[in-house]
Amino acid sequence: MLFRSLHDRGYACSKKGLIRFETKGKEFSIKPLAFEQMTDILALQDMIMEDLQDKSLLFPLSRAELMESLQIDHVAGAYSQDGNLIAYCVLVNNRPGERNLASDFGAKPEESITFDIVAVDPQWRGYGLQQRFIDWSMEVANASGAKYIHATVNPDNSHSGQNFLKRGFAVKKTVTKYGGLTRNLLEYKVNS
Repeated sequence: MLFRSLHDRGYACSKKGLIRFETKGKEFSIKPLAFEQMTDILALQDMIMEDLQDKSLLFPLSRAELMESLQIDHVAGAYSQDGNLIAYCVLVNNRPGERNLASDFGAKPEESITFDIVAVDPQWRGYGLQQRFIDWSMEVANASGAKYIHATVNPDNSHSGQNFLKRGFAVKKTVTKYGGLTRNLLEYKVNS
């Protein structure tokens, strides 16, 4: 069902978890990531953070958080047609823990998955990769039985915020999180 629904949205899917699509004449694939890609994920995250003029726009994952998610959550990467990792996304499962944003919304952890991070190589922004990851998060939520997807976005990150709003997320409130960073809390009601 997961792949059929994604196929209906214009993705070419295989049973191995690979999603292929084309945007602006470029071919991309999204696939699950594992421990073997950890070095590539951290290198990409470091490069993205170095490129950001405003470091508050992205709150990077620690090595420990990434290791945890590679073991028990959903982690996917977007690859260019030449096989380079150009973006990644982490969805925290509907489980208890401080990385699940359910408590910020008054929801139960088992009812919520958290769109923890999406990071895109600056040279590949504008190809709709975050929107593809958002679509993927909706499929994961449906498959897991979650009622909500929660996310945070820096209010100054208009591109990211608009991507979530276009996909049906709503800003519920603005809070201070992650050691003093201002964030909009967004919520998507699954099957609404």
